[in-house]
Amino acid sequence: MPEPKRHLSLYLMKNGTSVDEAIRDPSKVSRHDLVNVDSEGALFVKTSHGQVPWWIEFLDPLSSDDLKAPESRTTSAVLSLSFVTANGDYRTVCYTFGHGRHLLDQDRIDRSFGLRVALNTIDPAKLRGLDTRRQEDIVVNSRSQSSIGTDIASFNLNEYRDILTKAAGSTTGDHTEALGGSIHGADGISFDVPIQVDELANRAHHLLSLYQLERYKEIFPFVDYILPVDPEESDKLDGILAAALRAILAHGSTDFRCLYLASPELLDLEETEGYMFSSERGKDKTVHTELSLVDYINTRRNLADSYTINTAKRDDVLLRNRDQTDRRLSSVYRCLIVEIERANATYQLIDGRWYEVEGSFVEQINLEVSSILSATVAFSLHFMGETEESYNSRVAHELDALLRLSAF
Repeated sequence: MPEPKRHLSLYLMKNGTSVDEAIRDPSKVSRHDLVNVDSEGALFVKTSHGQVPWWIEFLDPLSSDDLKAPESRTTSAVLSLSFVTANGDYRTVCYTFGHGRHLLDQDRIDRSFGLRVALNTIDPAKLRGLDTRRQEDIVVNSRSQSSIGTDIASFNLNEYRDILTKAAGSTTGDHTEALGGSIHGADGISFDVPIQVDELANRAHHLLSLYQLERYKEIFPFVDYILPVDPEESDKLDGILAAALRAILAHGSTDFRCLYLASPELLDLEETEGYMFSSERGKDKTVHTELSLVDYINTRRNLADSYTINTAKRDDVLLRNRDQTDRRLSSVYRCLIVEIERANATYQLIDGRWYEVEGSFVEQINLEVSSILSATVAFSLHFMGETEESYNSRVAHELDALLRLSAF
């Protein structure tokens, strides 16, 4: 009989992350040493007791008999393996099983890995889906899927406005044996292949080599329009951001043009009731229908003078699901959307990582924008927390202008 296919998901952790550091909360998992593996590693397993669905109690009065439902149990696992690469870097990769992705330290994931491997191995004429992120005054996450494999032109991607976050498609022939016939790449990489358990380490090492390829630049050069900055520059930018957040805590305003919160991933809005913050004291946390910087700031009023960027990294955004279960979405820091202009360069904080917008790309955009006629009307600044309706009313009064109200 042919070897059954296994669905595998693999994540790469940031440079220097150890096998154990890859796990967000080691105290909540059982750790198992590995045998018969030619690399450093460990297996982490967590079994969770579920809850009786809320609708059992809700519907029970309608039933002639007592409704009963067993509590569900879920098991998640992470196989963490470490390698020393050809250039001497110490890299840890993690295979996740079940809901194992949520066991990983989200702030240590190298979020360029999955997308880069996918773009290096997908047949450019057989793309099946793209996720994009449009980052302006608000963030709009979009998913496009094609009925058959096609090229990138069919997805109407705007290279100037859209940030590619996920790609799916058929692999080229030279990568089919290692990755199967199709692949999905975002933060991590997902693929289906027949494989023995003793081949996992070698397969992960091979995917690390695919990550180093630059084939993607031939078809997807716009991916490099924004480039990650070095740790020293990131620390400086974090310092500027922390000062801006302290200013908001103290005065309720900042001179940043772009500073707000947005989910770093696509959510199932039908299953999501709202957002909460771990920084809110007490067990009964407020559930917010939107993810708002103002709501978060209100939970940290006691830190007006001592707020640091580590506070944003420690504080979590939590999701309340429709079934009344909660889960961690990410750190507040990873949800922050920021744009800073400094030393004739433009920097953006995206998904918890600082990027510099590529110079020629900025010049090209500025050239197009400069051709647009500027308005001569001077609008007053928007106040932190002010709604669009109240802002429009206030500015119309200040300018002695007509305010047209929509019936919708």
